[in-house]
Amino acid sequence: MEAIQPFLMRPALPEEEGRVLETLSKSTALDSSLGEAGRLLQYYFAEIVPRTWKHKKRESLVVLHGERIIGASVFFLLASEPYQLASGPCVLSEYRNRGLGTALLQATLWELQKVGLDFACGICHQFSTLAKYLYPKFGGASEFVDFEISSSTI
Repeated sequence: MEAIQPFLMRPALPEEEGRVLETLSKSTALDSSLGEAGRLLQYYFAEIVPRTWKHKKRESLVVLHGERIIGASVFFLLASEPYQLASGPCVLSEYRNRGLGTALLQATLWELQKVGLDFACGICHQFSTLAKYLYPKFGGASEFVDFEISSSTI
């Protein structure tokens, strides 16, 4: 567990799946920079989180403010997955600009590095804060992908 005063980061508990999904969805629903993509991401999260939760090589980190989950990252610990960063770091809008997304991404990348992964892939909107500011802090590079959410994707 890592303390980011006054917040706490730890692995998500099995019984927190619904709360993690809610946090991921809310973090994109209120992000005006995403536009229509925000709604698509909510659909994606509703499909991917239950699938990842059942996967043995899945991990989730949460950031807590008291008992409230205010940030989450869901990821796969497998190079064979097309996107290791299933959700990327998601933080509720009222808690942004405090370094929580950076801390969440850094902790996620450390977990991936511990199992021997040298890189991680994820999907995000090209105009999102993740694409423009956060991923580049860690050497991330953008590549256009014609991505469509469908049952074959998830």
